[in-house]
Amino acid sequence: MKNCFAFLDSRRLTSQPIQQLVIRDYAKSVDLNINFVGAEIQGNEHSHRLFCSYIRQRKSERFIFFTIYQFMGDRRLFDIEIIREALFAGIELYFATEKISLKGHEDLEKSMIELLVSEMHQFIGIEKVRSGIVDF
Repeated sequence: MKNCFAFLDSRRLTSQPIQQLVIRDYAKSVDLNINFVGAEIQGNEHSHRLFCSYIRQRKSERFIFFTIYQFMGDRRLFDIEIIREALFAGIELYFATEKISLKGHEDLEKSMIELLVSEMHQFIGIEKVRSGIVDF
């Protein structure tokens, strides 16, 4: 088993115990051993300061996240640059909810269409709410 750091989603849309179960289950399926669990400081999730610091310090060669949506910024766009920075540094990224593993730039390029469709879906949903087409 390869060691990895796990990052919970500090936006708390899903409870942390459930996030940990999902992450542990996916880690087991891809032969990863979680040796650290953490999260970005609540309210600063979009800056990814802790994760970027860990990349620079080479704290781990592998990181597993609860969801790839942890990399979706305020404007409902994925922060691909941080993902690319990690991959460029030789770091593997795993996303438990979506069951996505990114071990290099080729994996990211293969996933780009899905990420773009997801961004469009998020944007269209917001616009429908704003225009009154969708009412909650």
